[in-house]
Amino acid sequence: MKATCNLIRPDNGVRVMISVSFYRIDRKLQSTFNSRLSKMVAVAAQGPDFTGVDEKLEVALEELATYYQKNQLKPNPSKTQVCAFHLKSNDARRKLEIHWRGERLEHCTTPRYLGVTLDRSLSIRQHCINTKGKVSVPNNILRKLTGIAWGAQPETPRSSALALCVSTAEYAAPAWTASAHAKHVDVAINETARIVAGCLKPTPVNSLYPLIGVGAPLVRRAAATDAERTKQETDARHSLHQHEPAGRRLRSRKNFMARSHTHEGSIESNRVTRWTQQLTTREPPREEMAQGKHLPFAVWKSLNRLRTGVARCKTNLLMWGMSEDDDVMCSCGQLQDMSGTLLGVENNLKKQPPKGFAIKINVIS
Repeated sequence: MKATCNLIRPDNGVRVMISVSFYRIDRKLQSTFNSRLSKMVAVAAQGPDFTGVDEKLEVALEELATYYQKNQLKPNPSKTQVCAFHLKSNDARRKLEIHWRGERLEHCTTPRYLGVTLDRSLSIRQHCINTKGKVSVPNNILRKLTGIAWGAQPETPRSSALALCVSTAEYAAPAWTASAHAKHVDVAINETARIVAGCLKPTPVNSLYPLIGVGAPLVRRAAATDAERTKQETDARHSLHQHEPAGRRLRSRKNFMARSHTHEGSIESNRVTRWTQQLTTREPPREEMAQGKHLPFAVWKSLNRLRTGVARCKTNLLMWGMSEDDDVMCSCGQLQDMSGTLLGVENNLKKQPPKGFAIKINVIS
């Protein structure tokens, strides 16, 4: 057994929940409300202070003990955890004192429920930090794929990033995408896009995702949230089907029903529509890699740096403080900046185009 909570941020008072893992409960416990999911039943109580909540849950646990005894089940208080959700900063470190069968239950500050780590104020901060760490591990593998030793084709790192990084970062996204700490996850995904595209750190983030054909994290999470809202409206099997949310008392509260919308069509089309509204480029975005994906990764990386206008030319190296002298002139006698580098590449391609290398370089501004 462990503590659980529904993702409803408490506006006032204290909400305490305990989940009990066994087969079925057919009746409502006194002074509490139950939430049933699969084989886990969450027992919750709410009150203005800790004292009243402790008493309610102890009464509920006594009823559970009776249920266990009648159905030949044996509870294990040593593995049972409880947690409190409230917005009282003065009581942030206060632990619950709830006893069951003579043992004090363990107080857990960051319980996990269905893979989502919760905290006292339901800000989902710890879950976002944990997700960032999970995405950083496969990022190291992607660096190996894009190195000069292995030299994988550009499509291979993209497929690996979608399977290992993007899928991990989008787990249960409709539940936590409105959190102010979702930016921690964006940092890790931006690094993933930078590795796949082969671009440098000064490259603008909005220029990375059109190159690899993957929507920005905020766009993908919003599309996943709309898809979940569509299921909630149309699927009678959904746990929130025909649910009427409570009135919104505080403007800072961003619950699922208030910030999501239904959509028609597939989730892919919704992602492209949202992505198009966000970008300011002339060409509409597509969930496909930019031209040159059939080339070796070293060439693909150089093309992307030319497209974004961020490469290791002498003017950029001097601006970044990485140049040993102030010489910014090329061997041809002209200023070595990105415009001159791009013009020189196009001229060389026109004179001696490589076999199978017919590509147009569009600079992303």
